[in-house]
Amino acid sequence: MAHWSADDWSSDYQSVTDYGALSGNGRPQYEKSPSEAIRATFNWAARLNGETISAIEYELPDGLSNEAETGSGSVREIRIAGGDVGRIYRVVCNITTSGTRDLQWVKRVRVREG
Repeated sequence: MAHWSADDWSSDYQSVTDYGALSGNGRPQYEKSPSEAIRATFNWAARLNGETISAIEYELPDGLSNEAETGSGSVREIRIAGGDVGRIYRVVCNITTSGTRDLQWVKRVRVREG
């Protein structure tokens, strides 16, 4: 079930697709058109505290697709395609560290006209 806060809505956007935990002030870190694919980068170095990434999983809401995953060490990327104009989507990156900590990072992607 979706949970909304005032930070999730802006008069500039038609609607928001909720997926994952709230992140910051709700502003998107990335912007794309429906026809382009972009790379979202997750640099985990500051949060690993000397550990390594032992498992990684991305969660994408309906409407976005995962075209590829790349990276090594503490920097990981996902190539994202799709989306509907006027929506902000949450891309969730979940990792498990070598110390068995589970960490989550949410980034937002706004889809604009082409």
